[in-house]
Amino acid sequence: MPRIRIIDKLVKVLRNRPTVITRAFFWSIPHNSGKQDICLKIGRYKKPQEVPAAEVPESLQPKSELTLDDEEFKALIEFLQEQYEPFRQGVKAFIPLDKPYEKENAAQIRALFALPDKQKLVRFILNHDVIPEDLAAGLQQAHRNRAIKQFESMLEQDEKEPAWQEWFEKNSCGLQFWAASLDHGNYVPSTDLTKAITQASRYIYEVEREANSVKFLERVGQVKTVKPRCILIFGRSNKWDNRQIEAYRILNAGFHNITIMTYDHVLGRAKRIVGVNSMQIEGQA
Repeated sequence: MPRIRIIDKLVKVLRNRPTVITRAFFWSIPHNSGKQDICLKIGRYKKPQEVPAAEVPESLQPKSELTLDDEEFKALIEFLQEQYEPFRQGVKAFIPLDKPYEKENAAQIRALFALPDKQKLVRFILNHDVIPEDLAAGLQQAHRNRAIKQFESMLEQDEKEPAWQEWFEKNSCGLQFWAASLDHGNYVPSTDLTKAITQASRYIYEVEREANSVKFLERVGQVKTVKPRCILIFGRSNKWDNRQIEAYRILNAGFHNITIMTYDHVLGRAKRIVGVNSMQIEGQA
């Protein structure tokens, strides 16, 4: 249909029926600053039975006429550009790759990971390599950094046992103590635990090598270091069976200067210490 330009207005007929006509109107509002606002009005009007006569909205409740100011009109354009084609193809939610880090996209990502069938979601992620190894490692490291900050905060606030138990539940599950599969029928340390043991051994070696150096003695207040030991806290043991407990004893027996404990061992030791102190206090009362 032809468009009619009237000075600073633009009018287009969107649909023309025997008794009703739908029109769209553009017009500009200039400002002294040089800025120009573009407004849009869309309306469905009754055709007048007599000429000349003014068109009136087809409905007044609700009114079949809407005017959008410059901000609303630009938002509508953006909405149509981003959403129309995916919606036409049946897509109700998507993440535009040209704007992947927009705040609105976070809700859609959370919705994906909030799906109730977690096993199906995990299979989908693994089968399609949705999360590459470097990203998975980065997420795991970020989780550990956040856990450490929370740990420090809890120490400062002198949290009670329930809070610590909850922290262990949330933050120790990623530290797998045993490997996923047995080796010749035996439980063996996981790859992460093996790395931690290697790192601890390296620390001990460096201490022994530098124990008599002037720099090291200054750092430790001139205290002579003899046979340094390391306590490594790693993973959880609250669900171990008898075979795993025995494997743990054998593993620890193989080290002379490293003692490996789990977070549950630390918690249990703390409970025993508190229990002894409580009895001592009660006996003195």
